[in-house]
Amino acid sequence: MGLDEVRDAEAEVAARRRARGRAEVLAAELAAEQKVCQVLRGRLDDEQADVDALEDTSIRSVVARLRGRRDELVRRERADVAAVELELVTHRTAMQRLTPEFEAVRDQALRLPDAERRLASALAARAGELAAHPELAALLADVDTRLGAERAAFEQIRDAHVAALGADGALERAIESMSSARNLSSADTFLDGGMIVSSLKRGALDSSVETLAEVHVALLKLRPLLAGIAHEVHHPNLQMPSTGVAMDVWFDNIFSDLRAHSRIAASLDELRRSRSSIDTLVRELATYERLSCERFERVQAERDHLLRSPEAGT
Repeated sequence: MGLDEVRDAEAEVAARRRARGRAEVLAAELAAEQKVCQVLRGRLDDEQADVDALEDTSIRSVVARLRGRRDELVRRERADVAAVELELVTHRTAMQRLTPEFEAVRDQALRLPDAERRLASALAARAGELAAHPELAALLADVDTRLGAERAAFEQIRDAHVAALGADGALERAIESMSSARNLSSADTFLDGGMIVSSLKRGALDSSVETLAEVHVALLKLRPLLAGIAHEVHHPNLQMPSTGVAMDVWFDNIFSDLRAHSRIAASLDELRRSRSSIDTLVRELATYERLSCERFERVQAERDHLLRSPEAGT
């Protein structure tokens, strides 16, 4: 009886998922039709306005009468109105045709969570049936142990991959911001930019503070997730010349310019070194995540086969 319940629940879940997929397709089609109808209604208003302008006492109507072309223009504009109206009716009809099916499959899709809960309950009951048989109970316990380990590994690798991508993005933004500051520093140092460029350089460095803080936070989040998976990535040793740049604005000279430029360049090199190690890590974690997912799915399939096997529990 338990196996029959599992199969019935699986069939219901499959039907609800198909309904959800169809509902998503129909929702996109309806949205497209609604957008077309909105555009056509605007065109219809414009075309009708042209007809009204020819039929009233507007300057266009007067000129058309003087040229003896008013009736021809009115017929042409009315034909344009009729063409847009026909096109609008076509798309409205399409919406009317799609709406009932969409509402039907949407209602089925909304019951997917209930179907999934029923399947989970049926599988739990089936596992209980197998537990009554010592050999099968031991086999199921072994599979569950391996499944738990594979799930934990996959989740850690997945979380590390997401965190690494976040760190990569933070480093990219920081490098872009610091590169802008370095370019201004080069102009200030080697082209004698003076107080204006020094002020711009200080502003660029101030705007870099937030992006550098993002890098620090992202790398701190990543570090514990790499335990047992990969080596720790390079954490940049940043030399922010905030005080030096501030002094540079009021006491502008080649020595303060060179000192600030050197610190900016060093920080930029550190950021690029970290970005390189993060790029390598992201590629490695993507591979690990794929392999771990495959391992987890294999053990999950093994458990599913055991629970669904007609021979098990007989």
